[in-house]
Amino acid sequence: TSLGVDTGSSETPIIPIIIGDSEKAIRAGSLLFDHGIFATAIRPPSVAENTARIRMTVMATHSDDDIDSALHVIRGIIEAGLLR
Repeated sequence: TSLGVDTGSSETPIIPIIIGDSEKAIRAGSLLFDHGIFATAIRPPSVAENTARIRMTVMATHSDDDIDSALHVIRGIIEAGLLR
């Protein structure tokens, strides 16, 4: 949330990044994957129209460096206009 993305009200290790637009969600998911981050694009009919999202899952095996690296990539995708 500090990056300005909508993570809904998640209080679990599964963190959505709600994008809205399905095509942007697919593209963002692909860019994350290209950077070694497995984060699935979820879109209708799995979620309501205009609530497409990226589903991130944090695990105990992720190090602080892993999280920092993912946030760096996410920041770049935000700057490219794909996560907002």
